[in-house]
Amino acid sequence: MHQVESYQKQLSALHSADEVDKFFKKIQSEEKNSEVLSSFALQTMKVFQAEQGYLTAYYCYRILSDHCKPEIIGDVKKIREGLPPLPGLRDYRTDYDELLALLENRAKGKCDCTVKTKYNTSPSDALFKIESQQSDQETYSTSYEVICKKCGQKWNVTEDSGYHYPVFGWKKSK
Repeated sequence: MHQVESYQKQLSALHSADEVDKFFKKIQSEEKNSEVLSSFALQTMKVFQAEQGYLTAYYCYRILSDHCKPEIIGDVKKIREGLPPLPGLRDYRTDYDELLALLENRAKGKCDCTVKTKYNTSPSDALFKIESQQSDQETYSTSYEVICKKCGQKWNVTEDSGYHYPVFGWKKSK
């Protein structure tokens, strides 16, 4: 786990959100060992402090949601309980609620799409394939028809771009 310690040392030396963003993108593209990525993200979450910023928390969540197994549910629950609220339009702790829901869903052998559609996931998420889209300039919305690449479930998605950030509404196709 020498690589995990190296990543944590590099992260602690960063001073701006831009540096953190570039660092996480770099390790996600270069590190091929999922166990190293998951271990790094989980260890970083355990020492997470509000001063490290939302971006660090977000990237740890992304790594874990992409690479981890249900066995870490207990660790993530403890971490989630200790995360402080931060000001902002959206509570960053919702990412950890989604991670817990994904892990619990995976433990039951269910597809991730049933969870992702409840947490404002974009239809451009890697789990989905966009089959069609139509924009409405008057309502600042876009409608999508997507399919889950893993289980084949079809979804209708409405994107509302009239808020501070896009909001997505998901419904199973009939």
